[in-house]
Amino acid sequence: MKMDIADFIGSFPKTSAKAVLLYGGGVGLQNGLIAEIGRVSKLKTIDEDEFFNSFYDLTAPSLFFEPKEMVFVIFEAKETSLSDYIRAIADIPDGFKLVVTNSKSKTSSKMVRHFALEKKLLAIACYECSIMQSQRIFRRKCEISKIDIDEDALKICGEITINGSWNDLFQLLRLIDGGITKDILEKIISSEFPGINTAILSNNSADLVSYVERSPAQSDLIKMLRAWQVQLYQLIQLKALISDGVSESEAESKVRPAIFFKYLNVTKEASKNVSLESVTKALEKLILAEIAIKTGSKEPLVRSLMKDAISAIQKKSYRL
Repeated sequence: MKMDIADFIGSFPKTSAKAVLLYGGGVGLQNGLIAEIGRVSKLKTIDEDEFFNSFYDLTAPSLFFEPKEMVFVIFEAKETSLSDYIRAIADIPDGFKLVVTNSKSKTSSKMVRHFALEKKLLAIACYECSIMQSQRIFRRKCEISKIDIDEDALKICGEITINGSWNDLFQLLRLIDGGITKDILEKIISSEFPGINTAILSNNSADLVSYVERSPAQSDLIKMLRAWQVQLYQLIQLKALISDGVSESEAESKVRPAIFFKYLNVTKEASKNVSLESVTKALEKLILAEIAIKTGSKEPLVRSLMKDAISAIQKKSYRL
């Protein structure tokens, strides 16, 4: 059956669904939901072919190993493998669940229709998350954890986590005693990575390389990637709008998530000093770096991709 992203938050692993399909081009939303599942369940990322070839070995108890609860995650499931998925899902033992993504699937595809019609399956559209939907997600997370948050702070949370990074910000909010207000939230946002936002937007390659090299924990790398991705995505929107003839002030108001007021001037300056091509290429490298982390790649590869992103922006052909 179909389910809205916001309704899915907090329902896993209690849901009776044996498998979940995350479809649509919103890879950030898919990653956000997988991170949400990983918060409450053990995940195992696996290649599609490996899953089908070793399915019974992975789920069957042996003399030395008795598998318990686990969620298998398969990125970019093939439409042509639908019949194989149907057979595997039918044989999945209790305690096991399957999450598959497909960024190219549409509502009319056979895979989406099958997951949407079956009661024991879930199909969740991940095309684009609206600010209102992002706010609903964050409100639901706060209600589940009994965290008080005022409406102004909730609006900011909705804007800055629209790319699916609800879990990263939420983990920070859980450390705070008392309710969350707009003032408290702004202090958290501006201090999470002191100086990195300015380094990103001012294209200070030396500072960025320093951040990449000295960030020791994988969780810190993911947070840094998300912060960086948001900045570049805002830059792409701003440049594209202005190149289409939209005035600078109107373009600023249309960028989503909204540009944090403390970084508005440096963002405008950055939009004049880098090309759309170089920013897009840098963003692609950062997305690859995040995927590399999620699929268990070695840290040197992740940091190398991040440095490639820095190099992409350095090779700038100034105005469009």
